[in-house]
Amino acid sequence: KIVLISGQAGSGKSTCSHLLYEHLESVALIEADAVIKVKPWVEYEELRKLAMMNGAVLMKNYWNSGYQYIICSGIVWNQKDMDFLCSQIPELSENFVLFWLHTKKEERHKRRMKRHRDDADQSDSLEFVDKIVSGEKPDSIPCGKIYEIDTTNRIPDEVTKEILQLLMDTNS
Repeated sequence: KIVLISGQAGSGKSTCSHLLYEHLESVALIEADAVIKVKPWVEYEELRKLAMMNGAVLMKNYWNSGYQYIICSGIVWNQKDMDFLCSQIPELSENFVLFWLHTKKEERHKRRMKRHRDDADQSDSLEFVDKIVSGEKPDSIPCGKIYEIDTTNRIPDEVTKEILQLLMDTNS
């Protein structure tokens, strides 16, 4: 399965992706932030497209190398992204399972201020980042599945357990 974990900044994508990676065997992890580190920074839409193209190449390479699970954190942010990703690797789209994580705005902002990972986690950037990643989850994947999970007031281990259960259910 290709496990897409997406949602707004601060919803728990990276944390849950890393925990999921630890729980699974025969697994690869792709993080959107790692496939688009560029200088100088380029326009948002161009950067999103680059992330999906790079992610698609990695997904295909890991798939062809026999990994049973490929976890992709933050690659897909909306239906337009999902459609583009499917167009890049249509032969794999039936193996996609998307977990859309969402959290109340106040909690997302609190989490981001606490982690302070990069400039996007600065107090003056919180609203701007929320506008870019609007929280509108993709509605469809050709032959794939979409699950929406509320991570508000939940610990990452609990959310990861839910993802694992849903993932196992899709395998049966």
